Amino acid sequence: MGKGMSFNGVRKDFVKLTDGREKSFYAPLNREVMKTQWGYRLKKTTTELLSISQPIEYVAWSDEEALLKKSELASWLITKEPAPLRFDDEPGRIYWAVVEGENVEEKELEVIRSGVIHFSSFYTTGEKKEITVLPAFQDFTILGQEETVWKSKSTLTRSMSKYTLENGLGGIIELNYNFTQGDVIEVDYEKRRVTRNGQPFAVALSLSSKWFPLTPGTMPLKASDTTTVTYYERYH
Repeated sequence: MGKGMSFNGVRKDFVKLTDGREKSFYAPLNREVMKTQWGYRLKKTTTELLSISQPIEYVAWSDEEALLKKSELASWLITKEPAPLRFDDEPGRIYWAVVEGENVEEKELEVIRSGVIHFSSFYTTGEKKEITVLPAFQDFTILGQEETVWKSKSTLTRSMSKYTLENGLGGIIELNYNFTQGDVIEVDYEKRRVTRNGQPFAVALSLSSKWFPLTPGTMPLKASDTTTVTYYERYH
C-alpha cells in the first residue's frame, strides 16, 4: 500500500498520494522593516499561511463511481475550522489546515482519476503532549520552535481557598474560591477560559493572574494540586 494522509482524523483508503507535493520548508514570513537614519530596523514579523499542494489519484470504473467519490472527497475535506492534516512520510508533524476554495483539479486517464488538493495551513505542530504538574516546582523540557498554547485539568484531592498554576517566571493563574474535594478545574490558555465542574468560572480569576504560554526550552511549573497540562509543540 502506498503512503497516504489523514485529514480531520479520517483516512480515505481509495486516495493514493502521488509525487509532486509542493510545500515550503516553513510558513512564509512578512517582514515589516522601518528605515532609520542609522539604517534599517525590523519592526514586526507576521507569519503567513503555509500553502500545501498534494497530487492524488484514485480508481473509478465509471462516471457514476467518480461522481460518488468526488462527493465523498468534498464531505471529507470541507471543514468549518482548521483540522489536523498528517502525511505518512512526515511523521511527527501535523498541519492545522483547511482546503482552499477551488480544489481537486481532476484529469482522467482511463479508470485512473487524478488531481491536486490545495491546503492552507494556519500553523504546524508535533503530536499532542501531556505533562503532570505537582505542588512543588519541577523543570519540564518543552520542545518545538515557537511558544505554544496549553490546556490544564485538575481534580482536587482536598478543599482549598486558592488554586494556582504558575511557571516560576512571573506567570501565574490564580483562582480564589472555597473549592471542595472533587472539584474539577480546567484552564484554556488560548481562549483565556476557566471552568469549574464544566461551568464558566471567570469570576474566581484573580486580577493578579498573568497568563503565560509554554516556551521552548526548560520551564519550571507547579500547581496547588496535581494538574495535567496538555499542549502541542509548535514549529515554523
